[in-house]
Amino acid sequence: AASSPLSYERLVPDHWSAGGIFLGENNREASLRICPLFNIPGANHQKQFNLEFRVADVTANPWLVLGCIIRAGLDGIKKNKACPPIVQGETRKLTEEQVKEFGIRQIPRSLEEALVAFEESETVSGWFADDFKKTFIAIKEAEIEKFNALSAEERYNIYATTY
Repeated sequence: AASSPLSYERLVPDHWSAGGIFLGENNREASLRICPLFNIPGANHQKQFNLEFRVADVTANPWLVLGCIIRAGLDGIKKNKACPPIVQGETRKLTEEQVKEFGIRQIPRSLEEALVAFEESETVSGWFADDFKKTFIAIKEAEIEKFNALSAEERYNIYATTY
């Protein structure tokens, strides 16, 4: 969902972007967020209820991201997984014990880390044919190599004009 090396510059805490892997209510740091509801007289909260997946960016293939979100949901339903706890409030104010209790994990810090996590996940990597996985990883590794050879200014200019 964060398909470029540059994506990971925004996926850190305190950037109004997903800073961790958790379900949050009205929390911009959550990778999956329950959006605010308006409490006006007569408001129908069922019609207002929205979930926001905050990790994806413009560099990702939207069809792959949507497919993965649907597959993850179906996997949770099939395996009768419990809904994760909903984190309310700012995560930086939580104690270490609360972070563990909520199961909050850090988003990979780089595309390299994300590719390793993808390969190590039997569930997620199992959704794709071997040829697709090999090709996708090879393309991303080539992009990482090219990206690392550029200056910061060159990186930003290339992504700004491409996306």
